[in-house]
Amino acid sequence: MRSPADRMRQWQRLCCLSGGIAILAVGQHVSAASAPLVAALGDYQYALHAPGRLATDANAHLFITDPQANQVVVTDIFGRTVDIRTGFATPLGIAIDGTGNIYLGEEGTGSVSVFDPQWNLLYKLGQGDGEFLLPNHIATALITGGGTVYVADSRAGKIKAYTNGVLSLAFGSQGTNPGELDFPTGIFVTTNREIYVVDQNNNRIQIFNQDGIFLRMFSLVSGIGGILYQPGGRSQGITVDSLGRVYVADSYQATVRIFDGQGALLSTLGTFGSGIGQFRSPTGLAIDRYNRLFVASANNSRVEVLGLDSFTHFIASQGNANADWKSTVTYSVITGGVGPFTYQWQKNGQNLADGTTISGSTNATLILTGVTLEDIGNYSVTVSSPAGVVSGASTYLMVNQSHINPGSLIIVF
Repeated sequence: MRSPADRMRQWQRLCCLSGGIAILAVGQHVSAASAPLVAALGDYQYALHAPGRLATDANAHLFITDPQANQVVVTDIFGRTVDIRTGFATPLGIAIDGTGNIYLGEEGTGSVSVFDPQWNLLYKLGQGDGEFLLPNHIATALITGGGTVYVADSRAGKIKAYTNGVLSLAFGSQGTNPGELDFPTGIFVTTNREIYVVDQNNNRIQIFNQDGIFLRMFSLVSGIGGILYQPGGRSQGITVDSLGRVYVADSYQATVRIFDGQGALLSTLGTFGSGIGQFRSPTGLAIDRYNRLFVASANNSRVEVLGLDSFTHFIASQGNANADWKSTVTYSVITGGVGPFTYQWQKNGQNLADGTTISGSTNATLILTGVTLEDIGNYSVTVSSPAGVVSGASTYLMVNQSHINPGSLIIVF
């Protein structure tokens, strides 16, 4: 993972992927028919081999399946690794429901396991192992609160829905007609319960209602200005933003294409390569509550982070939640959208003020100098602008005590 200073320089260069500017002008209106303004914000790398699918929860944790390494990596709001779960059998699809439960598909066992937020196994969907030929992508809206989950069983050519772990619906059959599927991959459920499916080998997106009834579709072989994209047959991840714009990862052409709700192509993000904002085999997509788009770039062994229109992005100086005794810790926030912006940092829910060891309490960057045990706690920031108030989920700071004078006795209550 690049350092915070490097990422700040990336931001200052405003690596814009859609030809616009990264900060919206005051009063500028963004509609579903407009291409988003996009800023490259850096990437998450860590111990990733070939990240596959992505999901976010209500606290802006990012869940990354890594099938080559048989692991799932979890990052916090600042992009730091907070958990690595290993021992899976080629993990692929992943989704988080409104209660924080984790749905994880494994190719090796043909199953989808359901874990609670602490990764305790609750049950497996359907009959368990062997329920699926290839549980490739999974979707459940946060609003379902543990209700129906949808699984794209790619090799079976079907979408399967489960309620309380029991198969309640299956739709799609092999073919090219409306409602038929040929290797369905990405899947997304909107807030009004429309189900978007990437029909990979038919090079199209199909939309169904919650009962599996075909509603409409649009082609992925489309372009801007009369220039058509050649069908690659390898579109995978899909997500839909709050304005109804549809994002589709095209792994063969190393792009993310953006469509309006009627299927008109608005713009494309990225090109083939390993530079900032470039992709090599993008596979999974997710948008978090802060309007950050995450793209799993499998052959770059990283996840790209992109800000969409009005967004909030968080950076920490240390790569994990543990800081060395008497070291300096910084937390930063980057904003895009209609300003001006004001900031207030908190510790354990209480507003911070500048002092001997604290500076920037009302700026974009908070600096903690010479941290001790007194600095242990949960840190968060509230960002205010004419458009409203955004509160960042808290991050916990732990101070490494190994450098404390061993002759001193410290009692922590």
